[in-house]
Amino acid sequence: MSQIKVDTITDGAGTGAPNFPNSISVAGAAVSFPATRTDWNNTTAINGVVGQLAWKNYGNNHTIFDASASTSPSGTAIDNTNSVSPWTGTYPTLMGWNGAQTYGVRVDSARIADSVATDGFAAVGSYAFLTQNANYTWPIDQGSNYTGSQLAYGAMYGEIQSYGVLTWNPTSPPGTWRAMGGSNINGAAIKRVTLFVRIA
Repeated sequence: MSQIKVDTITDGAGTGAPNFPNSISVAGAAVSFPATRTDWNNTTAINGVVGQLAWKNYGNNHTIFDASASTSPSGTAIDNTNSVSPWTGTYPTLMGWNGAQTYGVRVDSARIADSVATDGFAAVGSYAFLTQNANYTWPIDQGSNYTGSQLAYGAMYGEIQSYGVLTWNPTSPPGTWRAMGGSNINGAAIKRVTLFVRIA
């Protein structure tokens, strides 16, 4: 198939860009021009299929694609559930746009929501009231991660404005947990307890 490279197209008078029709005929075959945001609503655009989308923030060689077949755009094998690099603010963010403001886009499932929305005991995304296991001379810092072997299932009872009484089960939970609260009471023999969420 022959290709024609056109560097510049004017309206014939050299005063501006021409008004393209929806398509032209080249050697008897119809060639369609891409629609713009303001004039895409036609049968050709609605029925068209796009294999990849532009990833605007990074430009060339960066695209958005469908990974359901477990293959990348170049054909290599990939995980069709989770990307290698988790999402951050510079990664693809899809929104609706009407020329004046942005609109949210609904998805059926997402990685973080999948892990949080669970009621399975000790599952990733579940919460547990945990205390220190055998060695309890270290503080529990909010936002810090701890291995399950450092922790044990616990509970508290007692009166308000007094030291509560801690009870615990010597069983350690599996995985890795993040402290959702802090506990740094002085005293080498004082066990500390707070709410944790399992992250791995």
